[in-house]
Amino acid sequence: MALDLTTNQGQVNAWLKSIGRTDDGDCFWWFTGVTHGLTPDEGLTPLWRHENFSFGPYKKESATRHVASMEDITFYRDLQTGEVIRSFTVPYTNEKRPIIDVVTNAIHHFYDEEGHSGFVADGQDFAKELELEVTEVQDTVWLTRQFDWSFPNPLDPELHALAYSGPAIRLQMETTLKVKRSDLDDSSQSWAPAHSSYEAVTPWFPWMHMGNRPGHLITRAMGIKLQSYDQLPAHIIAASEERYPGCITGEASPPRGKDPWTDYKHALLAAE
Repeated sequence: MALDLTTNQGQVNAWLKSIGRTDDGDCFWWFTGVTHGLTPDEGLTPLWRHENFSFGPYKKESATRHVASMEDITFYRDLQTGEVIRSFTVPYTNEKRPIIDVVTNAIHHFYDEEGHSGFVADGQDFAKELELEVTEVQDTVWLTRQFDWSFPNPLDPELHALAYSGPAIRLQMETTLKVKRSDLDDSSQSWAPAHSSYEAVTPWFPWMHMGNRPGHLITRAMGIKLQSYDQLPAHIIAASEERYPGCITGEASPPRGKDPWTDYKHALLAAE
Protein backbone atom coordinates (compact mmCIF):
# COMPACT_ATOMS: atom_id res chain seq x y z
CA MET A 1 0.00 0.00 0.00
CA ALA A 2 1.31 3.44 -0.93
CA LEU A 3 2.46 5.64 1.93
CA ASP A 4 0.50 8.88 2.25
CA LEU A 5 3.32 11.44 2.39
CA THR A 6 0.87 14.26 3.08
CA THR A 7 0.36 12.97 6.64
CA ASN A 8 2.76 13.10 9.57
CA GLN A 9 2.34 9.35 10.07
CA GLY A 10 3.29 8.63 6.46
CA GLN A 11 6.30 10.93 6.67
CA VAL A 12 7.61 9.24 9.82
CA ASN A 13 7.34 5.84 8.17
CA ALA A 14 9.08 7.10 5.03
CA TRP A 15 11.89 8.78 7.00
CA LEU A 16 12.41 5.70 9.20
CA LYS A 17 12.59 3.32 6.25
CA SER A 18 14.95 5.66 4.38
CA ILE A 19 17.34 6.62 7.16
CA GLY A 20 17.25 3.28 8.95
CA ARG A 21 15.04 0.21 8.90
CA THR A 22 11.72 -1.06 10.26
CA ASP A 23 13.03 -4.38 11.61
CA ASP A 24 15.87 -5.27 13.97
CA GLY A 25 19.35 -4.90 12.50
CA ASP A 26 22.35 -2.67 11.95
CA CYS A 27 22.54 0.34 9.68
CA PHE A 28 25.59 2.06 8.18
CA TRP A 29 25.99 5.43 6.47
CA TRP A 30 29.04 6.98 4.83
CA PHE A 31 29.36 10.70 3.99
CA THR A 32 31.98 12.77 2.24
CA GLY A 33 32.12 16.47 1.46
CA VAL A 34 34.03 19.70 1.98
CA THR A 35 34.10 22.15 4.89
CA HIS A 36 34.43 25.83 3.95
CA GLY A 37 35.14 28.87 6.04
CA LEU A 38 32.94 31.88 5.36
CA THR A 39 34.07 35.40 6.30
CA PRO A 40 32.84 38.85 5.22
CA ASP A 41 36.17 39.64 3.55
CA GLU A 42 37.32 36.36 2.01
CA GLY A 43 33.94 34.80 1.20
CA LEU A 44 33.96 31.00 0.93
CA THR A 45 37.33 29.31 1.43
CA PRO A 46 37.60 25.50 1.11
CA LEU A 47 39.45 24.14 4.14
CA TRP A 48 39.39 20.34 4.35
CA ARG A 49 37.46 17.31 3.18
CA HIS A 50 35.01 16.26 5.86
CA GLU A 51 34.34 12.53 5.95
CA ASN A 52 32.29 10.58 8.44
CA PHE A 53 30.38 7.40 8.92
CA SER A 54 27.46 6.46 11.17
CA PHE A 55 26.65 2.99 12.41
CA GLY A 56 24.46 1.30 14.95
CA PRO A 57 21.43 -0.91 15.58
CA TYR A 58 17.77 -0.27 14.92
CA LYS A 59 15.21 -2.18 16.99
CA LYS A 60 11.45 -2.47 16.97
CA GLU A 61 10.42 -2.07 20.62
CA SER A 62 6.68 -2.38 20.12
CA ALA A 63 4.06 -2.53 17.40
CA THR A 64 4.59 1.16 16.59
CA ARG A 65 7.85 2.24 18.24
CA HIS A 66 11.33 1.93 16.71
CA VAL A 67 14.58 2.93 18.40
CA ALA A 68 18.10 3.48 17.11
CA SER A 69 21.41 3.95 18.90
CA MET A 70 23.86 5.43 16.41
CA GLU A 71 27.54 6.32 16.62
CA ASP A 72 29.13 8.90 14.33
CA ILE A 73 32.88 9.24 13.68
CA THR A 74 34.43 12.06 11.66
CA PHE A 75 37.76 12.21 9.86
CA TYR A 76 39.49 15.09 8.08
CA ARG A 77 41.34 14.73 4.78
CA ASP A 78 43.68 17.04 2.88
CA LEU A 79 41.92 18.60 -0.11
CA GLN A 80 44.84 18.02 -2.50
CA THR A 81 46.35 14.69 -1.40
CA GLY A 82 43.31 13.02 0.18
CA GLU A 83 45.48 12.01 3.15
CA VAL A 84 43.72 11.62 6.51
CA ILE A 85 45.19 14.46 8.59
CA ARG A 86 45.67 15.09 12.31
CA SER A 87 46.69 18.76 12.04
CA PHE A 88 45.71 21.67 9.80
CA THR A 89 47.25 25.00 8.84
CA VAL A 90 44.50 27.59 9.26
CA PRO A 91 44.68 29.87 6.19
CA TYR A 92 43.37 32.93 8.07
CA THR A 93 46.21 32.85 10.61
CA ASN A 94 48.82 30.58 8.95
CA GLU A 95 49.04 28.70 12.25
CA LYS A 96 49.32 24.91 12.19
CA ARG A 97 46.85 23.51 14.69
CA PRO A 98 46.18 19.96 16.01
CA ILE A 99 42.73 18.75 15.01
CA ILE A 100 40.24 17.62 17.66
CA ASP A 101 38.16 14.76 16.25
CA VAL A 102 34.38 14.63 16.44
CA VAL A 103 32.84 11.43 17.78
CA THR A 104 29.11 11.51 18.47
CA ASN A 105 28.42 8.68 20.89
CA ALA A 106 25.20 6.72 21.37
CA ILE A 107 22.63 9.00 19.76
CA HIS A 108 19.36 7.45 20.98
CA HIS A 109 16.58 8.20 18.50
CA PHE A 110 13.06 6.87 18.45
CA TYR A 111 10.33 6.87 15.83
CA ASP A 112 6.65 6.37 16.54
CA GLU A 113 4.58 5.19 13.59
CA GLU A 114 1.75 7.32 14.91
CA GLY A 115 3.69 10.35 13.68
CA HIS A 116 6.30 11.40 16.27
CA SER A 117 10.05 11.20 16.53
CA GLY A 118 12.65 12.39 18.97
CA PHE A 119 15.50 11.33 21.20
CA VAL A 120 15.94 9.70 24.57
CA ALA A 121 18.06 11.35 27.28
CA ASP A 122 18.35 10.23 30.90
CA GLY A 123 15.56 7.74 30.31
CA GLN A 124 13.10 10.41 29.16
CA ASP A 125 11.54 10.86 25.73
CA PHE A 126 11.82 14.23 24.02
CA ALA A 127 9.32 13.95 21.19
CA LYS A 128 7.63 16.12 18.64
CA GLU A 129 5.94 15.70 15.31
CA LEU A 130 8.38 15.05 12.51
CA GLU A 131 8.30 18.01 10.11
CA LEU A 132 9.52 17.25 6.59
CA GLU A 133 9.55 18.96 3.23
CA VAL A 134 8.54 16.33 0.68
CA THR A 135 9.31 16.63 -3.03
CA GLU A 136 8.26 13.98 -5.57
CA VAL A 137 9.30 13.75 -9.20
CA GLN A 138 8.15 10.57 -10.96
CA ASP A 139 9.56 7.68 -8.86
CA THR A 140 12.00 9.81 -6.84
CA VAL A 141 11.21 11.26 -3.41
CA TRP A 142 13.29 13.82 -1.51
CA LEU A 143 12.65 14.09 2.25
CA THR A 144 14.16 17.20 3.86
CA ARG A 145 14.49 17.85 7.58
CA GLN A 146 15.92 20.91 9.35
CA PHE A 147 17.62 21.06 12.74
CA ASP A 148 18.52 24.16 14.73
CA TRP A 149 19.79 23.83 18.28
CA SER A 150 22.25 25.49 20.61
CA PHE A 151 24.03 24.93 23.91
CA PRO A 152 26.11 27.14 26.21
CA ASN A 153 29.74 27.53 25.21
CA PRO A 154 31.79 25.61 27.83
CA LEU A 155 34.87 27.79 27.23
CA ASP A 156 35.82 30.83 29.28
CA PRO A 157 36.12 34.05 27.20
CA GLU A 158 39.12 35.20 29.26
CA LEU A 159 40.95 31.90 29.76
CA HIS A 160 40.26 30.65 26.24
CA ALA A 161 40.20 33.89 24.25
CA LEU A 162 41.72 32.36 21.10
CA ALA A 163 39.09 29.62 21.05
CA TYR A 164 36.03 31.48 22.32
CA SER A 165 33.49 32.34 19.62
CA GLY A 166 30.59 33.55 21.79
CA PRO A 167 28.35 32.61 24.72
CA ALA A 168 26.39 29.97 22.79
CA ILE A 169 27.25 27.27 20.27
CA ARG A 170 24.55 27.23 17.61
CA LEU A 171 24.39 24.30 15.21
CA GLN A 172 22.15 24.45 12.15
CA MET A 173 21.69 21.55 9.77
CA GLU A 174 19.52 20.57 6.83
CA THR A 175 19.41 16.92 5.76
CA THR A 176 17.80 15.53 2.62
CA LEU A 177 17.18 11.84 1.93
CA LYS A 178 16.71 10.70 -1.66
CA VAL A 179 14.79 7.46 -2.16
CA LYS A 180 12.64 5.72 -4.75
CA ARG A 181 8.90 5.92 -4.16
CA SER A 182 8.54 2.28 -5.21
CA ASP A 183 10.97 1.25 -2.43
CA LEU A 184 9.01 3.22 0.17
CA ASP A 185 5.75 1.59 -0.89
CA ASP A 186 7.17 -1.97 -0.95
CA SER A 187 5.81 -3.40 2.32
CA SER A 188 7.86 -6.58 1.89
CA GLN A 189 11.11 -4.66 2.44
CA SER A 190 12.22 -3.46 5.89
CA TRP A 191 14.53 -0.77 4.58
CA ALA A 192 14.95 1.31 1.45
CA PRO A 193 18.22 2.04 -0.37
CA ALA A 194 18.85 5.76 0.05
CA HIS A 195 21.23 8.61 -0.61
CA SER A 196 21.59 11.67 1.57
CA SER A 197 23.00 15.18 1.45
CA TYR A 198 23.36 17.70 4.22
CA GLU A 199 24.60 21.19 4.97
CA ALA A 200 25.76 22.09 8.49
CA VAL A 201 26.57 25.58 9.76
CA THR A 202 28.66 25.87 12.94
CA PRO A 203 30.89 28.41 14.68
CA TRP A 204 34.65 28.17 14.19
CA PHE A 205 36.00 25.07 15.89
CA PRO A 206 37.96 26.16 18.99
CA TRP A 207 41.11 24.27 17.97
CA MET A 208 41.34 26.64 14.96
CA HIS A 209 42.11 29.58 17.31
CA MET A 210 39.89 31.97 15.35
CA GLY A 211 38.54 33.70 18.46
CA ASN A 212 35.76 36.16 17.67
CA ARG A 213 36.81 36.69 14.04
CA PRO A 214 33.60 37.25 12.03
CA GLY A 215 32.48 34.16 10.12
CA HIS A 216 31.67 30.50 10.55
CA LEU A 217 32.07 27.03 9.05
CA ILE A 218 29.83 25.49 6.40
CA THR A 219 30.05 21.77 5.74
CA ARG A 220 28.33 20.21 2.74
CA ALA A 221 28.39 16.44 2.30
CA MET A 222 26.79 13.62 0.34
CA GLY A 223 26.25 10.09 1.59
CA ILE A 224 24.92 6.63 0.92
CA LYS A 225 23.33 4.00 3.11
CA LEU A 226 25.34 0.78 3.26
CA GLN A 227 24.41 -2.79 4.08
CA SER A 228 27.52 -3.53 6.14
CA TYR A 229 30.68 -1.86 7.45
CA ASP A 230 32.90 -3.59 4.89
CA GLN A 231 31.30 -1.46 2.17
CA LEU A 232 32.99 1.62 3.68
CA PRO A 233 35.95 2.98 1.69
CA ALA A 234 39.21 1.20 2.51
CA HIS A 235 40.90 4.37 3.78
CA ILE A 236 38.07 4.98 6.27
CA ILE A 237 38.20 1.41 7.57
CA ALA A 238 41.98 1.74 7.94
CA ALA A 239 41.74 5.10 9.74
CA SER A 240 39.04 3.77 12.05
CA GLU A 241 41.02 0.63 12.91
CA GLU A 242 44.09 2.77 13.63
CA ARG A 243 42.32 5.11 16.05
CA TYR A 244 39.41 3.02 17.35
CA PRO A 245 40.25 -0.68 16.81
CA GLY A 246 37.24 -2.95 16.53
CA CYS A 247 34.56 -0.29 16.99
CA ILE A 248 32.84 -0.60 13.61
CA THR A 249 33.02 -4.41 13.59
CA GLY A 250 31.44 -4.66 17.04
CA GLU A 251 34.53 -6.36 18.48
CA ALA A 252 35.18 -3.42 20.82
CA SER A 253 33.13 -0.69 22.45
CA PRO A 254 32.70 2.51 20.40
CA PRO A 255 34.92 5.43 21.42
CA ARG A 256 33.62 7.90 23.96
CA GLY A 257 31.82 10.95 22.63
CA LYS A 258 33.98 13.93 21.68
CA ASP A 259 33.13 17.38 20.42
CA PRO A 260 35.49 20.24 19.51
CA TRP A 261 34.42 22.50 22.38
CA THR A 262 34.48 20.31 25.49
CA ASP A 263 37.49 18.33 24.29
CA TYR A 264 39.44 21.53 23.69
CA LYS A 265 38.77 22.43 27.32
CA HIS A 266 39.72 18.94 28.50
CA ALA A 267 42.99 19.09 26.55
CA LEU A 268 43.92 22.41 28.19
CA LEU A 269 43.12 21.08 31.65
CA ALA A 270 45.21 17.98 31.02
CA ALA A 271 48.16 20.13 29.97
CA GLU A 272 48.11 22.21 33.16
